[in-house]
Amino acid sequence: MVWDTNTFIPASTFLALAGMKKKQRDTVRSMGFGKLLSFKVDGIPSKLGHYVVDMFDTKKMEINLGAVQIKVNKESVHQLLGIPNSGINLFLMARQKKQDSVCEEWKRRNRGKVVSPTEITERIIESNDAME
Repeated sequence: MVWDTNTFIPASTFLALAGMKKKQRDTVRSMGFGKLLSFKVDGIPSKLGHYVVDMFDTKKMEINLGAVQIKVNKESVHQLLGIPNSGINLFLMARQKKQDSVCEEWKRRNRGKVVSPTEITERIIESNDAME
């Protein structure tokens, strides 16, 4: 796995979450991702990130720390991040024929374009400014 600092920036996620308005935070909570709102990490030291990637065994799906192995599965991710590990399988949902106006606007603005996490963060911050 290659980490490109231009496309994966924990600080941008931190800034987006920290700058959310109450209505946005309530929406995040209602989707089951409320624990993410309490994250106070605005970056990951590169040595730590590289170490974890180097110690990750993709066949066993665990991080090998010598005497201890940390399993990486949906339950451990749920416990660490509070991300729901059950619910609706998005691949089994019927495709909606009518998109809401926000989705339509997103598609129109980003037709065929890859949008980076940094750009998404900037858009969230801009929308926060517009809400004031």
